[in-house]
Amino acid sequence: MRAAAPATGEGRSARGGSRGRPARGRRGEWAGGLAATGKSFDLSVLSQVERVMRPRTAFGHQGSSFPAVHVNGNRLIVGIVLTVFAGTVFSAMDAGAKYLTLHLPVLQVVWGRYVFQTLLMSGYLAATTGPRFLKTRRPVLHLLRGMTLLGATLLMYIGLSRVSLADATSVMFFSPIIITILSVLFLKETIGLHRILAVVAGFLGVLLIVRPGASGTDPYLFFPLAAAVLNAVYMLLTRQLAGSDEAPATQFNTTAVGALILTVLVVPQWQTPSATHFALLVFVGCVGAIGHFSLVVGFRYASASLLSPFLYSQVLSATAISLLLFGDHLRWTTLVGTAILIASGLYIWWRENRRVLPAVVETTDP
Repeated sequence: MRAAAPATGEGRSARGGSRGRPARGRRGEWAGGLAATGKSFDLSVLSQVERVMRPRTAFGHQGSSFPAVHVNGNRLIVGIVLTVFAGTVFSAMDAGAKYLTLHLPVLQVVWGRYVFQTLLMSGYLAATTGPRFLKTRRPVLHLLRGMTLLGATLLMYIGLSRVSLADATSVMFFSPIIITILSVLFLKETIGLHRILAVVAGFLGVLLIVRPGASGTDPYLFFPLAAAVLNAVYMLLTRQLAGSDEAPATQFNTTAVGALILTVLVVPQWQTPSATHFALLVFVGCVGAIGHFSLVVGFRYASASLLSPFLYSQVLSATAISLLLFGDHLRWTTLVGTAILIASGLYIWWRENRRVLPAVVETTDP
């Protein structure tokens, strides 16, 4: 049996409008709030790249931000594997960055993260799109978006230099909750009781991890928390570019803006790295690009609405690396708080996509 064909909006074509452009909206966009801060994902940007890399398809629901991707079980499994792989890769990147902060200034580590990813991304985009990725009609928005992401990455890496990888990663996954709050405050969106309770639960989860005022609380945990806030702002700016024809420029400017700024700022703090440390700087940047490539390829097999929950696998891989590589000890409050935070994020995702999921998946009998 095949699922019913995806419904389209009343008065709209299956391609989202008279010009064949996808309809825009909010559903599924929370995942993009886990964006590319050196340790996270940017699914909204990647969903734009997805539209460039494959033909557009019908939307599963009016107002959905993501095109419907008709998948059978095998294609969905491939998409899940690539998403989990990307999360593991990002955790490895963060582990390399955390190690580097013990030997080099944080600003220089972030410089390596940005510059080498930008170089690799530029080569890829030049080969696949030509010079089109250098052109944009919205330079101011790209600049603001890039600077917001740069601030989030700097705050995250300052935190990573002093707190465990597991704690920092868990706190950063507060971004989906913050996006919901900011959407209510500034975009005047309305949310129901269920999502309000999920937001409150998310706050409680963060409080258990950060433990403000408790003895032994590391104040450096507030840096990843501030990074999560900036990351949410970055996501809201990214939303303004969603559905545009500037996907290559958006992908390029994600790190290009920061790379240019950091190349100037890093000069006074520059320390000549050893061969090993320089290799790790290249590793951190290239692995970041590989993680994003993995997600782009994953989107060829399944939509972001389906893959979003599997982004939380990064918390598990970061925790494993934190324990095995750095010998960190996890507090019970961190474990409980992380579980609550993940549950809250997943519940918000489900509330936003519960009517979309049956339409964006096409099942096929074996």
